[in-house]
Amino acid sequence: MFEEKIETYELKNESIKMTVVNIGASIVSLEVKDRLGKWTDVVLGFSNLEDYQVDNDVCFGSVVGRNANRIKNGTFKLNNRTYQLEKNNGENNLHSGSNGVHLKKWKLEEITSSSLKLKIISSEEEQCFPGKMLMMVEYLLSENSLVINYSGTSTKDSLFNPTNHTYFNLSGHGSGAVVNHYLKLPSRNFMPIGEDSVPLGQRQDVKGTPMDFLVATKLIDGLNLSDEQLKRGNGYDHHFVLDDIDEQVELYSNETGIKLSLKTNMPGVQLYTGNFIQNKKGKDGIIYQERSGVCLETQFCPNAINNPFEKSPIIKKDQDIVYETKWRFDLKH
Repeated sequence: MFEEKIETYELKNESIKMTVVNIGASIVSLEVKDRLGKWTDVVLGFSNLEDYQVDNDVCFGSVVGRNANRIKNGTFKLNNRTYQLEKNNGENNLHSGSNGVHLKKWKLEEITSSSLKLKIISSEEEQCFPGKMLMMVEYLLSENSLVINYSGTSTKDSLFNPTNHTYFNLSGHGSGAVVNHYLKLPSRNFMPIGEDSVPLGQRQDVKGTPMDFLVATKLIDGLNLSDEQLKRGNGYDHHFVLDDIDEQVELYSNETGIKLSLKTNMPGVQLYTGNFIQNKKGKDGIIYQERSGVCLETQFCPNAINNPFEKSPIIKKDQDIVYETKWRFDLKH
């Protein structure tokens, strides 16, 4: 049987250097300059590329789809038909199951020195979602920014809720825990979760909770609190609503001066503090552990297909949808 090769692609401009592997269209490395002018790799990743297929339950750098995050009981109804997905996270479906596109080899569509397009076809049989779907991801370097465009078309009405699961450590990927990073998240509402990490269905005001990042706050300040929501997620693993918010999400390391600013046209962002990373063999001989990186996953609300109060991730038959997320890297002196 023909086995596609593992391929890597390098993109660079004056401000950013990055490497992508075709498994999961995953970002392996992303280097920017710190306040001293030193190139610093600010994302977690494997040194052994095969691990992106055989050991990547944590989804280092990967594009996740068709549907990112959890679906309650692995089931949903669409056009009066009920669909049952794999239950790969307790009783729930997580990241579209153990056959998700984050573990598949994507095909090269187009490449230049500063841009890359990869594509993959997801059949109905693979994940049990309706329709055959063509997914495309584009990585585009523009000055000090990386723009990620996700596009999808389906042969039937289906779900399309992609994300990128990169773990950031702006102090350098091997510098240890990210708990002293500052986060500013201009969201006034988050989604409280149940014991199974699925949102309970109602939004809650961030005010008076550890979810309040309206002013830049150290992650450790919240993680140190005794809070039921943080206990349920073993840290932050929560969706923040970005509806009609024009401000940027900002993550900052005082150690390097590197600041990440994030904007998206997706309705929310999942804050995940690497709560379940255990003994992952990373680049440069580093062993990653819990909280070695933090994810800011732009996406629809988890389980949105079963929540009539949140924006729906439905994609119509033959509809072309494009979602954009932009990461900008600056220095803060």
